[in-house]
Amino acid sequence: DFFSKKIGDLLSNEDDYAILNRTILDLTFIKITLTDFQEAYLFFERTNSRGKNLEVADLLKAHLFSSHPNSEDVVDYWDDIVETAGGNLTRMLKYFYISERGHITTSKLFKGLKDLYVTDKEGKEEAAETLLLNLDDFSRFFEAITKIENETVLVPVIRGLCSLDSEQKIPESPASLDRIYRAIDGLNLFGVTQATPLIWSFIKKYYSLGLYDGTNHRSHRKTLVNFFESLENYHFINNYILDRVGNEVEKVYARYANDFSNINNESEFTTLLRNLYKTLKDKLATKQEFISRFKEIEYSSANKGIYYILDRFNSFDLSDPKLTRIP
Repeated sequence: DFFSKKIGDLLSNEDDYAILNRTILDLTFIKITLTDFQEAYLFFERTNSRGKNLEVADLLKAHLFSSHPNSEDVVDYWDDIVETAGGNLTRMLKYFYISERGHITTSKLFKGLKDLYVTDKEGKEEAAETLLLNLDDFSRFFEAITKIENETVLVPVIRGLCSLDSEQKIPESPASLDRIYRAIDGLNLFGVTQATPLIWSFIKKYYSLGLYDGTNHRSHRKTLVNFFESLENYHFINNYILDRVGNEVEKVYARYANDFSNINNESEFTTLLRNLYKTLKDKLATKQEFISRFKEIEYSSANKGIYYILDRFNSFDLSDPKLTRIP
């Protein structure tokens, strides 16, 4: 249908038809028959690596088809992953890798993803299955955090991380969810996406270690809110007010994302979180710099930042000031 319309728009006289006919007759087609399904996708990958490079997503999809034991599963999961990425598939894939292994360049991303779960003990099929399932989980989180409209969007993400069914109550209170949502909304307003892999690694480890429940609940009940609001405040100061580039902490976030993925207990979690806060504090603009630039802000109905600032003034909680600054 696409080519029929395009050709129809171009053909206006007999000479155009003659040109089209000669072009078609001059085409050469090469048919290559492969008897092995996996060889076909390997051939696809190698052939299409010549000339203009394929997108990471195209190569990864071919790899999953060639390695996964069930191609129908790949189709179903992949369609969902593409849809939830919302036009940012390469960025989503890169952030997924960073959340697992740290910083990587786009040119090395396909190989990194392909080898992510390949070990001596785990075969190619098992690695492809693990990659597909984990990508699906991350894509749902990516969609929730980039298209967040209210705090309820976070609920299915938390349910999945806590392995809760639809009848069980999530551990976060409505008030905590609202504050987390507002912090994420602030990061989106500032155009900050570099924190996405860190956020995923952090909350995944927070729930997998059970820091929200049982004996850990009292000491960690504000950890999640503190974390999100600290990121929000850092980027409000450094990027929104002082107009610094957002990627000044990209490699820092990548390193900590990898570190959070690899810790094994509460003590390591607490130490790593303290180190993260210290690193951000060391990079934070001085109070004098902030005040000087903040005074330059002018009121304008077209300036969305004014609404954000006035909203934060209005909702500032004097009874709990520690939650409004980086510890």
